[in-house]
Amino acid sequence: MENKKVSVIMPIYNSAKFLDRSIGSILQQTYTNIELILINDGSIDESGRICEEYSKKDSRIIYKSQNNHGQGYSRSLGVKIATGDYIAFVDSDDYCDTNMYEIMVDAIEKDNADLCVCQWNYELPDGTHTIDKHIYDDSFYGVMSSINFAHYLYKYTNIEAGTGYANGLVVSSWNKLYKSEIIKGFSCEGYLGEDEEMNDWINSKDIVVTIIRDELYYYCQNLESISNKPFSEKKYNILSMLNKRCSLFEDSYIKNKTRALYCNLFIEFYYKAKKLNINLPDSNLYTIFKIMFRNLVVKRQCTLKFFIRMLLFIYSKKLYKRVILNE
Repeated sequence: MENKKVSVIMPIYNSAKFLDRSIGSILQQTYTNIELILINDGSIDESGRICEEYSKKDSRIIYKSQNNHGQGYSRSLGVKIATGDYIAFVDSDDYCDTNMYEIMVDAIEKDNADLCVCQWNYELPDGTHTIDKHIYDDSFYGVMSSINFAHYLYKYTNIEAGTGYANGLVVSSWNKLYKSEIIKGFSCEGYLGEDEEMNDWINSKDIVVTIIRDELYYYCQNLESISNKPFSEKKYNILSMLNKRCSLFEDSYIKNKTRALYCNLFIEFYYKAKKLNINLPDSNLYTIFKIMFRNLVVKRQCTLKFFIRMLLFIYSKKLYKRVILNE
């Protein structure tokens, strides 16, 4: 089995205090045919020095240093460099179970799949794990098409369409093992939401996915990471990503759920931006909002509550704020 090489790509930005744990969890894998690609994305702490030291100790490490371009750009560079049969991603402040790639290579080979997905957990600074895996029923596990897998973007929520979107199992890149041929050719810039855009691009191809129950990846809370930054103009990239999702997928369930999510997030971002005096970076985002809403109405895919709320927002932003937000 170990004749198949796994290329693990780790973008790094000011992660010096976490690198021994994250790099160590890769080098200590029970699956040893690994190529670890470290991309130092313009760090100004000791990250570069630490990476250089590791690269001198282990011939499986490829180290690259560049000016700061962002995580998405770094991942794309890693994909271009990768020579493995499979490609995986690890964030530099997280870590993996030492059996992760042995288990995932075995699963992807056994099920003749293009993509393997494992369970993960959210780790607080005190080591507490916060995710209850029992919310996932048996239908979630096993072999399925990537289109069906993408449906889980919007499942496991009992609140209004779009507002409960938070399924890291689908959108994240770090709990997955990809056949290199399904990911080669994808590239993106370093903006928020690049994980989702990459996985949308892959899942829309209707490939074979195998989902396993093993909890093998630990996403660690780091208040300095990009995902924990306060609201900024960069958040609007998520709306652009959702618009691309609607274009990529023909599946009506995914399209309609994505439209509802876009509408909800646009309103959420609008009022957050107002409080911080941040202007809408592209007026087309509001035009797309109205198109998304109109499509949901025409296709009768929204609740009466959703319909009234959207109309109120379009009619009067001030009235919406007073009636809906109680502000």
